[in-house]
Amino acid sequence: MKNNLISQGLASLASEKIDVIKTRSRKLMLRHPVRILTLMLISIVISALCCFTILRQPKLPAQDTSLQIPVSKGEAQGAMDILGRLGVVMSLQAELKTLSGKDSLSASDSIHLENLLSRLRQLQNQRPYEKDKP
Repeated sequence: MKNNLISQGLASLASEKIDVIKTRSRKLMLRHPVRILTLMLISIVISALCCFTILRQPKLPAQDTSLQIPVSKGEAQGAMDILGRLGVVMSLQAELKTLSGKDSLSASDSIHLENLLSRLRQLQNQRPYEKDKP
């Protein structure tokens, strides 16, 4: 019962604060409509500029499909797997080279760099030719 009274008191206090904020913002918008409209348009323009320039992701180099070799059966399969992984490693290294060529890295670049490095470590730890050994 006591908790219910406290939560009702907090809810009424919060609704009073929200009402005060609503009335003050309405008065502000009625006093300065041109400034508010200008501010809104400026924020839209800044958002569009950021969207199409600063936050644009660089295009990744296309993977060469001529290096993909169909996997055959038998002993050659291990060699084909290794060649496939080598192609992946080369493309990851190309992406790393483009990221390392930048003067400064953004947060998304840093995350992408960490993902590339973890993928390289993962490929390094996979050794398909040892799984057939007793």
